[in-house]
Amino acid sequence: MPDKSERSYLLGLPTSFNLAPEAVDRVRAAAHQVLTRSPEFQRLLRDLKEGHDFVKDSFPSAVCQIGNTSFQIFYEIIKGEIYYFL
Repeated sequence: MPDKSERSYLLGLPTSFNLAPEAVDRVRAAAHQVLTRSPEFQRLLRDLKEGHDFVKDSFPSAVCQIGNTSFQIFYEIIKGEIYYFL
């Protein structure tokens, strides 16, 4: 974030779920600025518009059949734990 004063303000906010409305507005505005200026985020938006399927390209999967319905289940192993999602 280029504005050092705003960056200092945002970093000084408490990490709680109770923020004043003005603080929420400033956090949202900062997030918008950071994402708008991020080349990685802009690339993600372009890829999504082009229909790139990150889930299929990024995670291993297995096909599960329940009755007559098949599901493709994607999974990831994080620190020895397996996380599944459809």
